[in-house]
Amino acid sequence: MAHLEVRDVAVRFGTTAALDGVSLSVSRGEVVGILGPNGAGKTTLLDVISGIERPQKGEIRLGTADVTAMPVEERARLGVARTFQAVELLPSLTVEENVLLGCQSRQRSGLISDGLRLPRSRRAEVLARREVMSVLDSLGLTLLHETPVASLPLGTQRMVEIARALCMQPSLLMLDEAGSGMEGDMLRRLGALIARLARSGTAILLIEHDVEFVLANCDFIYIIGGGRMQARGTAAAIRRSPLLADIYLGRAIGGATAVA
Repeated sequence: MAHLEVRDVAVRFGTTAALDGVSLSVSRGEVVGILGPNGAGKTTLLDVISGIERPQKGEIRLGTADVTAMPVEERARLGVARTFQAVELLPSLTVEENVLLGCQSRQRSGLISDGLRLPRSRRAEVLARREVMSVLDSLGLTLLHETPVASLPLGTQRMVEIARALCMQPSLLMLDEAGSGMEGDMLRRLGALIARLARSGTAILLIEHDVEFVLANCDFIYIIGGGRMQARGTAAAIRRSPLLADIYLGRAIGGATAVA
């Protein structure tokens, strides 16, 4: 059974159909990619799954739960975590402090205001900081833990945002252009991280403009355009699809199809 099920979702902004009958699924341990030109509806889809945007039609299921009407914080506690197209970190805080907020999101109560709203229990704080340092170490960010994120390059800031998401202990991780600003070794590290998370059973939904990165790192791929799913298939099948040229050239795409 799929861990995430998006069923016939529709979102309208005024007279514009941002999503029109979109469906997809992601299983645990699977990496699913979404390709499409700018304005295709990719980020809106992640907003709907994470609870930021409420669909006018359709259903979102996580495991056996219908989460369509569930608020963002409740979905986070069920294991939904994401990064954003525009990095959303607190620039005046350090790497460690930003990532610690991921641990905080799992707390139901007992928070105090100390700038970071850290866990009330000293023991809980110690355990959270230990968890943060373990995640930072796994991403090669340990030496930067006391560095304000505002001073870091974009690619590194995106890694910090991923680290914060991982501290939410997600069962579903959604990455919205996480590779933007990365190249070379850092991009390879991101690919290796995605593979490692999938092996551990995490369901991963990936949006990237880097088509080659998606083809190289995803088990299954959807192509979206004009708010509709236009094609779906394995990476090998999508590589052969003529719709890829439309994505590269920014042309309108249409005609939903399953790619064999």
